[in-house]
Amino acid sequence: MSPRVSRWSNVVIALASGLGFAISVYGGRWWSFADSAVSVGPLGSQRCFSGSCSKIGFAWVGGSARFERFATATWAAGLLAMLLLLFLGGATAAGRRPKLVAKSTLVGMVCAAASGIGFIALWPGMQGAALDRGAVLYFVAAALGAIAAIRTLRSN
Repeated sequence: MSPRVSRWSNVVIALASGLGFAISVYGGRWWSFADSAVSVGPLGSQRCFSGSCSKIGFAWVGGSARFERFATATWAAGLLAMLLLLFLGGATAAGRRPKLVAKSTLVGMVCAAASGIGFIALWPGMQGAALDRGAVLYFVAAALGAIAAIRTLRSN
């Protein structure tokens, strides 16, 4: 594979990973309930009926204060990871080899994964709740981001 193709594929991986983080923390449902229109994510809970959605927070979930802190940490880590991946993709697209950004991105992926794992681990375990697409997308984005950073560090 030519260096040019490798560079552009790395740009696509970095940007796709950043997009995955953005969608998972803003629009992604981390838990959903099969028998209701309620979903839970890092920004709180949302109830949608008749095309109208309203935020209802975390109080009804019964999570601890630590659960809410991990929710906020997961949201913030996802946004910071997205920014690092945009920097990585942009610098790579410009023909640079951003080693410092790649190393920072690796650290960001580990921190994002750790906060996401904590958020899931502290879930109070409500009846009928199932892990949903937001959580899956978050961890896929973390893996893709790590791949983009490692490919940048290993490039010539």
